[in-house]
Amino acid sequence: MFLPLKPICEEKNVRKDGKSVVFIQYCFSSKKRTLLNTEIVIPPAFWGITKR
Repeated sequence: MFLPLKPICEEKNVRKDGKSVVFIQYCFSSKKRTLLNTEIVIPPAFWGITKR
C-alpha cells in the first residue's frame, strides 16, 4: 500500500547551529503537497536520505 507521506531533511534549510529541521511531506495529490514541521532537528550529515 502506498502512503502519501515522506520524511524530508533538506541541506538548504541548515540553521546557524548546523542542524536542519525534519519535515513530513504529505501529498494530497500529485500537485498539492504540504510540509508538516516535526520540530525535530538533526545535522543533515546524519540523514540517511540524501540527494547528490
